[in-house]
Amino acid sequence: VLSGLDIHGGGTGLNGVRVLKAKSVVIRNSTIQAFSTPTSRGISVEGPALVTVTGTAILNNTTGLFGQIVSAGNNLLAGNDTDGAFTGANKPK
Repeated sequence: VLSGLDIHGGGTGLNGVRVLKAKSVVIRNSTIQAFSTPTSRGISVEGPALVTVTGTAILNNTTGLFGQIVSAGNNLLAGNDTDGAFTGANKPK
């Protein structure tokens, strides 16, 4: 569980949270922002994992979400060049 984090890429970071392999990852009540290089991602899931996000703001990144990510609700995707999409129930509107 990753909770209460404020991850700021400063415009040069590669990924806010990168998941290569895990049984389960929960990201909650956090802010992931300013990952702005051409290949940067706010949340990047690149291997087998169940990743659930709740109450998290993903802001001003090149790509907000990459990979299979489930929204448990109350998330904000804003200001990203490409938001990406949640793949599970309760997708934000």
